[in-house]
Amino acid sequence: MRGLYERAFPDVERLPFGMLLVNALRGCVRLEVHVLGGSLAAITYSVESDEGLYLLYLAVSDEMRGRGVGSAVLAEMRRRAGSRPLALDVEPPYADAPNAEQRRRRMAFYRRAGVTSTGRCLIDDEGTYLVLSTQQDISSERLRQIVGNLAPMSYRPRIVDAAEVGVPEGGEAR
Repeated sequence: MRGLYERAFPDVERLPFGMLLVNALRGCVRLEVHVLGGSLAAITYSVESDEGLYLLYLAVSDEMRGRGVGSAVLAEMRRRAGSRPLALDVEPPYADAPNAEQRRRRMAFYRRAGVTSTGRCLIDDEGTYLVLSTQQDISSERLRQIVGNLAPMSYRPRIVDAAEVGVPEGGEAR
């Protein structure tokens, strides 16, 4: 599980693995392993509250990519969210980004799953991320409340309109 987590996300975007484990002891935070045919298929790390479900990490093992695992895991997260919003953030899909094709594919994956741009960005010490959700009318305050459940005292990202930081409204590549 740790190896998949470390391979899937750049150093700058990863919380220390020990912090994931400690946070998962809190009732609202889930670190989950998804197994298919006896093999590690994916991992997810999410925070859940009455306000909604925020998916911080979704990583599918290399061996399981292209087999519908990511879609199945995301569908389960949507079921769990129910009528509450499922939200997550991604790197903005700028055409000039070093990993532009990966960002474009990621956006397409989430769009197919009904998770699209909210027109807002989350800004923290590691960078600026486009916020996607199953409910486009989710307020900045509600997003702050959901994310604030992750680490109530220490994690306070800014939530701003995407246009304020130069990210196109729909998250399309510039």
